[in-house]
Amino acid sequence: MPASTAVPCCPNRHALKPFVTPHDRFNCDLCGDDQPKGIDMRGCRICEHDVCGKCSPPVDVPLDVADADAEIVEVCPSGHPLEPFAMEDEFGECDLCGCDQPEDAPMRSCRICDFDVCQSCTANLAPRPRAAAVPPVPVVERSDDIRKPAIDGRSYRYVKLPNELRVVLVSDGEADKAAASLDVAVGHACDPPELPGLASL
Repeated sequence: MPASTAVPCCPNRHALKPFVTPHDRFNCDLCGDDQPKGIDMRGCRICEHDVCGKCSPPVDVPLDVADADAEIVEVCPSGHPLEPFAMEDEFGECDLCGCDQPEDAPMRSCRICDFDVCQSCTANLAPRPRAAAVPPVPVVERSDDIRKPAIDGRSYRYVKLPNELRVVLVSDGEADKAAASLDVAVGHACDPPELPGLASL
């Protein structure tokens, strides 16, 4: 196994990037000391978290690579992997440095969060091992034979899970967002005598 490496990170696990204070209004978020202009610090511009030279980085993210097939990825603030992306028009900008980016500029991007990072700022993101695939949920009952109107082009599937939860899955290739709803089949008649109104919760 290769030796472990680590990236100094802020509490939200973004990499701390070295910088020199451009003015005397910085302070260390660990010791609280004011920092004069021209001092070396490490900072996360996503969280505005800065650490002075005498303080240890707050979090280390170990990057243990168990084998040659392990993949290390950068992530957005929500933890989604960043994928290669070409800026679609000349109105885009980097979400870290704020610099305008020309059309077709190579970026790293999370399309879920609309979070784009230019090549110069990629070093300010903490790489981490890609999460393992989530195992499939076991299903005890399944049916695709669901009655629907002839004009309904969506696909439906009924499944029942081991915890007795019954689910109807709907697939619509033209939908632009995902949604979920939950039907709890209780009403005021299910209230316990000692706690009226509980069923409504």
